[in-house]
Amino acid sequence: MVIALPEETLYLSPKDTEATLLIGEAVKAAFAYGRSGSQEERQAAYESSQTEGYAVNLHPYLRLNEDAVYAALQAYAEKYDTDYSACQYELEGQQPGLEEETYQETAPCQTLLLTMGTPEVKLNLEEVYAKVMEAYQEGRLLVEIEEVLPSILPEEPDLEAIYLEICTEPLDASLDLQTYERLSAVYGYVFDLEKAKELVSSAEYGQTVSIPMEIIAPEVLGDDVYFQDVLGAYNSGHSDRLNIVTNLGLVCDFLDGIVIQPGEVFSYNDAVGERTVERGFLYGESFTGFSESRSAGGGVCQGSSVLYVCALTAELEIVERVNHGIEVTYTPPGQDAAVSWGGPDFQFRNSTHFPIMITAELAESQLRIQLLGTEEKDYYIELESTYGHDEHQSYANVYMCKYDRQTGELISREKVSHSAYQYTG
Repeated sequence: MVIALPEETLYLSPKDTEATLLIGEAVKAAFAYGRSGSQEERQAAYESSQTEGYAVNLHPYLRLNEDAVYAALQAYAEKYDTDYSACQYELEGQQPGLEEETYQETAPCQTLLLTMGTPEVKLNLEEVYAKVMEAYQEGRLLVEIEEVLPSILPEEPDLEAIYLEICTEPLDASLDLQTYERLSAVYGYVFDLEKAKELVSSAEYGQTVSIPMEIIAPEVLGDDVYFQDVLGAYNSGHSDRLNIVTNLGLVCDFLDGIVIQPGEVFSYNDAVGERTVERGFLYGESFTGFSESRSAGGGVCQGSSVLYVCALTAELEIVERVNHGIEVTYTPPGQDAAVSWGGPDFQFRNSTHFPIMITAELAESQLRIQLLGTEEKDYYIELESTYGHDEHQSYANVYMCKYDRQTGELISREKVSHSAYQYTG
């Protein structure tokens, strides 16, 4: 007997089923042929057997071990029947440290193991057994069983819900403006949702899909948290003469990246250092009192003046500032700061609660300086210069104007400096 089942074909030999033929009973049936009925019926049977013969159907005399047939079908069912199970998942391995202080770049990530659910599929054992036994009785040695459809199908895994449960987005470092404390960053911990969907869509029932977890770095880490806001900035056009460009380039090199801690005083002369040919400075035009001359490092006052504008806009405490004897053109009137080695210096104090960083660069014929820090004010500052002169001197007053960040309304206007210059007419 050949039994074609959905997952396998069973072959039952006479030995497997302990098939036995009751030969004596079959012989009795053959002997009884033509020996019953009327005289005419017996005569007809006799004549027919003489010319055509008579075949005795042996199937009624075939005996099987029906338990063996049932056991073979039952073994198949135990092998291929499946019980319903829902999709399950777990994280394999140990979660790496995600806090900024505990994070290690070489630490391995976990793996999300997603085991697909299985449907409930049960072979109707009694029905199949009946078909097989019927085939034996009818002398058919091939029985084909149709595919068994699942009675319960598992739901597809909700990857979006799993993502929300086990994944965390990166958290930037931040500052508490009430306590002035730095709050550490936290690395994100996620898996590729779209890739996971692709893997799941092609997975089979009961298959376990491995999905690697990944670490995502925050955008703001470490001390970068202190330098997210522009407290003060100014762009000033400069001469394209080689000596000026060279000297201002050196100024940018010395200033760029300097960090000033809360309460610390910044000195322009200390930061830039002595302007000498040995240190790379070239001779250029500079102002000494009310006269113009040439000296190594000529032009560096443009850097101190631009930085002065930035410090005023950031509302920092000005510790030392002296204006030039002659008006300059690279900052508005009254917004300049003269410096010289061994003479005037420009100094300001970081009067905020957080560190401040200076950025300086030459780009597109512009000297660009910024003060980066943490904005604590709910207003912004714009500088206003007024100008006047008499026959001997010109005058410039600088006012600090504060505007509400939300409404743009003027809050106050305060005079912060008075500068006198030689009047040149």
